[in-house]
Amino acid sequence: MEKNALEVARGIGIASVVLGHIHVPFPAVPPQMYHMALFFFLGGVGISASRDWGETGRYLLFRFIWFALAINAAYFIIAYAIDAVWGVNYLTSKARTLGAFTTKIVTANGHHVKLALTNWFLVAYCAGYAVAFILVKGMTKLRSGLWVLLLLGIALCIAGVELGGPKGMPRDWVRNQLSHLTAAGGLMLLGYASVHLGWLSRITASSKAFFIASTILVATWTMLKPGTAIMAWSTYPAGFFGFYAIALSAITMIICISAWAVKLPIAQPLAYLGKNSKWIMAHHIAGFAIVNLILVSAGYLLPEKVSALTFYNTAYLWPAYTLIGFGLPLTLSALWPLLRGRFRRAKVSVSAA
Repeated sequence: MEKNALEVARGIGIASVVLGHIHVPFPAVPPQMYHMALFFFLGGVGISASRDWGETGRYLLFRFIWFALAINAAYFIIAYAIDAVWGVNYLTSKARTLGAFTTKIVTANGHHVKLALTNWFLVAYCAGYAVAFILVKGMTKLRSGLWVLLLLGIALCIAGVELGGPKGMPRDWVRNQLSHLTAAGGLMLLGYASVHLGWLSRITASSKAFFIASTILVATWTMLKPGTAIMAWSTYPAGFFGFYAIALSAITMIICISAWAVKLPIAQPLAYLGKNSKWIMAHHIAGFAIVNLILVSAGYLLPEKVSALTFYNTAYLWPAYTLIGFGLPLTLSALWPLLRGRFRRAKVSVSAA
């Protein structure tokens, strides 16, 4: 899968995240059934066994862990300011200190921190990538190592649901994080194996046939609705096999669409969204908050009714949520290199003095 097509697929994925979070109705399958699985799978596509341990550690530390911690600290301060000025509580009683605000990302799937809700994904992605990379480094030199990795990926995907627990069973934070780690790591291994076993190239080469087959499979499982699957405190209304059938089929559909789109003018904006998907994932909730605060100030939304994804549920406001949901993160992404460059120059000047 060429790099530009990979970014286009990420762009489609992050667009479905933002539109799904403002509850834009989708004609086929709800985005929450596949969008996180898509990012984990594509993360596995990009894993390289030739990358050394130190390079991978720095990649995960600086691109995900430090990034998530910095965002948490910033949104903790912003949440207090919003509470003071507008009376909108973006901090629950369980996340009133910076320490609690930070740990809730790991222990409660982010739902107690609201503005930084999607930071759980950065933590899960980092943990899943680490697990997948360790297994790839250990297995690729073995005979039939790719098939072993494929089987391990399936086993980890199963563990992700099993650790989530059946409906009604108490779930603690350890099982919550392990459910993240195993599901993310398993899907990344499936992504890695699909590339190196040649399956991904076959899909893109016969994209029309695979798209039709995947569409039929998604429609079949969506109509059957055989039960529920639970992963990391989130419930998926299709059962274990249904969830993975829908997720992997939808991933196949998006890979096929990206293979077509890469040849069209729309490829450039989609690839731009894909390259900035981490920023959009981390900050689009804050974009929604700006719209919510405007609605609170105008008297259209009660302060006590506002939560992470609560919005004034009217279709004509979808463009506003969409525009700011994408616009704020992309602006921050564009400004960050400029601010970082100024900070480094100022640091050099101080050191020289």
